[in-house]
Amino acid sequence: MDTSVRHQQIFRTALTLFSQKGYDQTSMRDIASHADISLGLTYNYFKNKEALLIAIVASGIEQIEQDWSTHSAENLQQWLVRYFTILEKHRDYWLLLRALRLQSSLTQQLGKHFDKLNNFIIGDLVVLLQQQGYVKALPEAILLYATLDGMTTQYFTNDRYPLNKMLALLQRKYETATPEPPVAVR
Repeated sequence: MDTSVRHQQIFRTALTLFSQKGYDQTSMRDIASHADISLGLTYNYFKNKEALLIAIVASGIEQIEQDWSTHSAENLQQWLVRYFTILEKHRDYWLLLRALRLQSSLTQQLGKHFDKLNNFIIGDLVVLLQQQGYVKALPEAILLYATLDGMTTQYFTNDRYPLNKMLALLQRKYETATPEPPVAVR
């Protein structure tokens, strides 16, 4: 078997197990077994479980940023659809990220990766909100992203969560929203 194939096999298996069972509940032995690769060979590709996790997180952010650039959004309504389309495409990765953010022991090692993704998404939102006339686009972007984060949590944890209805509500809110008036400059 080709080395890159084995590498990807370990990588994909770890992503699936981490997102389904949790990082702490998944061992390198579990990953090797599910990937149908020896434990020793698994360690040839990744120094340890933490190194594998960091590689998965970094790669996931790169994939999301690439997908982001291939789906243009001319307005916030399109942006919201793009957000949930990419979210669904990378479901295992998002589930993993969500779980990891709640594990304080990993926050320090992964904090820069979390910040990179958050800043990337918030920065994109700021541009769209500025185009819609929001003077205070950054606070509005942070508020909207927090709302989306809550919606994402509901979507992933509640099979009956009405994502399409909630998405439509947000789209209407920003379609008809009147941005705050510009501050008078003297």
